[in-house]
Amino acid sequence: MSTYHFVTAPISITGPATKTLLAVTSNGSKRFKVKKVGISFSGVDATYNPIEVRLVQQTSGGTFTSGTWTLNDPMGDSAVSTCKSNASAEPTTNAIIDSWLVSPAGGLWVMQWPLGDEPLSSTSGASQQIGLYLSVPASLAVACNAVGTITVEE
Repeated sequence: MSTYHFVTAPISITGPATKTLLAVTSNGSKRFKVKKVGISFSGVDATYNPIEVRLVQQTSGGTFTSGTWTLNDPMGDSAVSTCKSNASAEPTTNAIIDSWLVSPAGGLWVMQWPLGDEPLSSTSGASQQIGLYLSVPASLAVACNAVGTITVEE
């Protein structure tokens, strides 16, 4: 199995809003497992309410900017799943895998699952896409940038 990672460009967010920051879609024949996700925000005001960050299962819908995988092992196989970022039309969310409250006031947040407990995609149907989804509160009235990262194994 090979591992790959994807890092988004800085994406501007302002509340109230919902936004899929990044997503990974199975090609329909091979599952992937999410090894790690991370996010950072460029905000500077600690009085803003936290942003809810969710790892979700989605349909393969939505409109995104296509991304490029970075292979973690130069001798590994090419990725068959696709990565993308900055949804301009949101896909349908089918299930919440996990959820966290993260301060928009700068810093870095990373989640790495224990071995054997990593979220898995499906090869078909409603859970072939996994996304990092933000629910931005109305109190975040000044735009800040968000950068997301994901590492998967196929």
